[in-house]
Amino acid sequence: MHKGYKFRIYPNAKQIELIEKTFGCCRLVYNDALARKSKAFSRRGEKLSCTDLKNLLPSLKARLPFLREVDSTALQQSIMKMDDAYKMFFKGSGFPKYKSKRNPVQSYKTVATTTKILNSKTIELAKLGKISCRIHRRVIGTITSATVSRVAGKYYVSFTCDIPELPKLPANENQIGIDLGVKEFAVDDKNHVYENPKYLANSLKKLQEEYRKLSRMQKFSKNFIKQSKKIARLHAKIANQRRNHAHQLSRYLVNNYGTICIEDLNVKGMIEQVKNSEQYNVEKHNIRRAYSDAGLGQFITILTYKAEETGRTLIKIGRYVPSSQTCHCCGHRNPAVKDLSIREWVCPDCGAKLQRDYNAAINILNVGLSTLK
Repeated sequence: MHKGYKFRIYPNAKQIELIEKTFGCCRLVYNDALARKSKAFSRRGEKLSCTDLKNLLPSLKARLPFLREVDSTALQQSIMKMDDAYKMFFKGSGFPKYKSKRNPVQSYKTVATTTKILNSKTIELAKLGKISCRIHRRVIGTITSATVSRVAGKYYVSFTCDIPELPKLPANENQIGIDLGVKEFAVDDKNHVYENPKYLANSLKKLQEEYRKLSRMQKFSKNFIKQSKKIARLHAKIANQRRNHAHQLSRYLVNNYGTICIEDLNVKGMIEQVKNSEQYNVEKHNIRRAYSDAGLGQFITILTYKAEETGRTLIKIGRYVPSSQTCHCCGHRNPAVKDLSIREWVCPDCGAKLQRDYNAAINILNVGLSTLK
């Protein structure tokens, strides 16, 4: 199995300078390799392989001596990353974009041979030497690669580790069905509501104020760059809050339930469907933003790998199962409940009074458990 660990690092001034140089050199090598590969194919029909591009590095270093100052493996990894992105283009992804220094997130990857964790406060990386690091959890397994990144002015290192099979949690017969949403983040089959924290919505006023200040500044001036970094830090804080919420809730679920049933939501498709609707207005823009703010896709991803690690059974029912429209008491289907504004309804067949999300959670659990039989 593979597992990732991410820690905050605190490089000194010289190390920051070298990290920023490495970011720049990796961008240059990435863009150069992408340009060479694109031109070779469009002009001569020639397909340059990843090895061919790596073999061009020595001549590029001879022409640009500053490339020798940074980690050579980081430059090779940059070419490999470009080659992977180019291959994905032929599998339906968009054409690879050229790297820009104006991107608020910068990173480079290096191999594990020169990466060491010395103690709980220090690590060692190629070219950078010993760096202060806050290692807040034990790293399990063998480090295979390390990625240094800068997000909103803060520096991080991410380790990818090969790990043996982790010990599973004790057997648990508790079962839960969960209906995910936006108004409430989740409702389970016991009618317990998990509130949607709405981190973006709660910070929207502050963001609007900061963007308004930015709009009055001269583009790419010192104050403009300073204000851009301030906005990037605010966005990073919101993303961290959302991720922390997903980790905490998913950890609670896998610790307390042996079988977890959820819907296999296509969150990206839901967002795109709203965006591409015929009459895209302010209300639909707010709906699209609410989907993104909830972070349902991220939560499902985190819950999936946590369930796999701990030995829990996670069942994803089909996204087209009419869980909200079906009465859990008698099985009658009411198509009128497709309207999301209907939060409560009375079953026309058995007369049961149903709450939309609670009813859906019960149906999700029942459908999920039926697949185990």
